[in-house]
Amino acid sequence: MDVRTNRTATRPAALLLISLLASGVRSAPAQSQNPQQEIRQLRDKLQQMDLMMDELKAEISTLERQGQQPPAPGKKAPEQPQGVVAIPSEAVMTQPQPGTVPLEGEITEEKNSINIYGFNMLDSGYNFGQIQPNWFDTVRPTQLPSFHNEFAPSGTVFAGVRQTRFGVKSASTTPVGDLSTVFEWELFGTGVDAGQTTLRLRHAYGQLGAFGAG
Repeated sequence: MDVRTNRTATRPAALLLISLLASGVRSAPAQSQNPQQEIRQLRDKLQQMDLMMDELKAEISTLERQGQQPPAPGKKAPEQPQGVVAIPSEAVMTQPQPGTVPLEGEITEEKNSINIYGFNMLDSGYNFGQIQPNWFDTVRPTQLPSFHNEFAPSGTVFAGVRQTRFGVKSASTTPVGDLSTVFEWELFGTGVDAGQTTLRLRHAYGQLGAFGAG
């Protein structure tokens, strides 16, 4: 066993061992007149040295075991998923929420728009029976004859564009709220214009904020 593994720890015990040996050597000439007593003292010192050596061996074994033990694992930082970059909370920029005051230099989109829509429609067909002449291009049970030959003759050909529609939708912002309007027309004459192809207002509606009329 190599005692030099820890010279600092074993130095006091080695010094004590050397001092005992030196004292034993010095005491031998002074007590040479009584050999039995000298032998007894040497045996006692040898026993003390054996005990001291046992203590040194135990201390060396303890130091060797401590040197073989792995160091206590430190606390690892949490691993970040691949492809994810950690950003400090101070660096996170908040996006402006809807309805907030725009920042200087920010481009805002105003809610001003006009939408024109509609479709063209041509109806053409053949009535095998009879139907009210003002409603020749519609299918309304209320406009069928209520008695024989009320709308004679039977079997007529028709063609018309009265169900064509077009309209305008608008949206704009005002100091009192958003304003939206809807206007829609068709060519189906009613009232005094029944049976004719004429312009008729079909929808007219407007809404300002939470209030609407039409």
